[in-house]
Parts: sequence; C-alpha cells; structure tokens
Amino acid sequence: MALSPLIVAPPGADQGKSPAGARSKLFAATKAQNNSGNASPIPEAAPDLAEQLNMEEKAKYIKGKKLGEGTYANVYLGTLRSDPTHLVAIKKIKIQAEYTEGLAPDAVRELKHLQELSHPNIITLHSVFSSRDQNLNLVLEYLPLGDLEMLIKDVEGVRYGAADIKAWMGMLSRAVWFCHANAVLHRDIKPNNLLIAADGMVKLADFGLARAFADPYKQMTSNVITRWYRPPELLFGARHYSGAVDIWAVGLVFAELLIRTPYLAGDTEVHQISLICQAIGTPTEEVWPGGARHLPWDVWDGGAGGCGSVDGDAGVGSAGEDYGAGGAGASVVELRAEAD
Repeated sequence: MALSPLIVAPPGADQGKSPAGARSKLFAATKAQNNSGNASPIPEAAPDLAEQLNMEEKAKYIKGKKLGEGTYANVYLGTLRSDPTHLVAIKKIKIQAEYTEGLAPDAVRELKHLQELSHPNIITLHSVFSSRDQNLNLVLEYLPLGDLEMLIKDVEGVRYGAADIKAWMGMLSRAVWFCHANAVLHRDIKPNNLLIAADGMVKLADFGLARAFADPYKQMTSNVITRWYRPPELLFGARHYSGAVDIWAVGLVFAELLIRTPYLAGDTEVHQISLICQAIGTPTEEVWPGGARHLPWDVWDGGAGGCGSVDGDAGVGSAGEDYGAGGAGASVVELRAEAD
C-alpha cells in the first residue's frame, strides 16, 4: 500500500510491505533491544493511597523488646521515631488461619471498641497499622506501673490504705459507667485488666470480650468473664443480661483490694456457685425475678453450706447425678461459638 503524499517516508523505508510486516519488524527490533540489556526497566505500580498511609503510619514507630505474649497477640515496647522518649505499647495481633478474616474475634472486638471509646480511665489507642506479614498492630499508650493484681499480691512490698482503694474504685467506676453509657459491656473486669499509668491513674484495658448491648433481644454468650469474677446468671447459662454482669465483677475487685486475695476463688463453675451461695445466699425469685428458669437443677448439696433447694421446675436433679464427679464445672456453661 502506497503512503499518502502528505506523509514523507523515512530514507530506506520499504513502502511495498504491509503494515503487518512493518509491525513484525518493530516487534523484532524491540525484542532485540530488550535482550541486549539496554531496555529501560518497566516501572513498578505505585502503592495505592491506603498502603501509602499505612506505610507512613508504621514508619512513625520503632518496635523494641517483647513485653508479653497472649493467645492472639504479642506486646512490644515501642518508641515514637520523632521522639525516642515517648514510649508506647505495640500489640501485634497474630493472623490465625482458622478464622475467616484471619483475625481472632477478640482482636476485632478490641480494635472496634477502643476506636469508639475515649476516656481518661480507659486505655488509649493511638494508631493502627499492618506489618509486612499482614499482622495487625495496635499502638496503645504505655502504662509502666503494671496492674492492680501485682499490687494486691505484693503484700510485703506494697502497702496501700482506704484512700488508695477509694481512688482506684472511683476510676474503675467511671470507666465502667462510660462503657455502659455508650452501650458497651466489658465482660472481663478483673485486677490484671486494670493497668496503672505513670501518674497513678488506673485504666481499664483488654476489650477482647467486650460487645455492644444496645439490642436487649439479641442473645449473648454466657462464656465470658474470668470465673472468679463471673456473676450467678452467667454461671447458670443466661443468654440475655445487662451491665449488671460488669458491676458484679467491680464488686469482687473491691473485695479483693480490701482482703488482698480473691474473694470467691472457685475451682470449677459448680464450686464457684457454691462459694457465691455460701457468701450471699441462694438466689430467690425475689432477688432474681425469673432466674429459676436458668437453674440446671432443683436441689444441690454443695458440701459445707452449698446451695440449698431453689424454687422452680427447671431442675434436673443433683449436680453429681447429671454432671458426674470431678467434671461438673465444664458442663454448667456451654461453649457457644455461634453466639457473641
């Protein structure tokens, strides 16, 4: 095909060849150039905005020594790159293949609620970023003085009085009030989740079991709160409950601060119920309206002053008959993975 008169062919151009032939020559020349090593490298795609922001956030911090390790996270001491004297705690969430999203539900809950809650007596979440291995990192304020459990146990080294207990309980009460005012149940209040800042401020931490309770009709799991601080309704398997479960735990923290040992330290769930009944009596319809429907037995002989007979028709005999000797505690509360 002849070229248009308006287009001047370069010297030596073969005007009799088809465009396909010309393209073949062009491709061959390009291939030869690439093979010679003189080709310019193909530029890599620029990171998207989200990745760029993540990299910038990560670059702000320097991770140091490991402070502790848990089921779904490791905690490291960190510093602000621009100010090495500014210490933070970097909680690195482990990716776990058994979960659809890669993150344990505890990690998701903690991130969600710490982003929503800002209070002087609740641990502060400064930032979030992902690392190269796709693990999620929560940058939390560093609270260097340990927790209330350490103070309680160090009877010889640490002495505190009524004024200290009053101050600590005031801080805990304000933190719990703020959570409940924002429709959040903590569901794991205990002394070692009450961290102490450098200025002596007590802060509520570990929101891995927390959840919103705005919907009173939505069922929730009863398998929450460490056993020694778990209220009777959860020990009996209640699926609908309120902020009262946190208040029960607050009361037991108060008692532990006073006597410097756990007040109700049951070995199993059944033993825990026995200790509660010995301390404050058997639940009745008057003090717990409708509570009888949660009781898994009519009469239980828990040894020295255990729960006596209870009203209601929901019982199924004695604990020893239905749950077996030595294994009763594991059967009182079902593990309900499908519930929150």
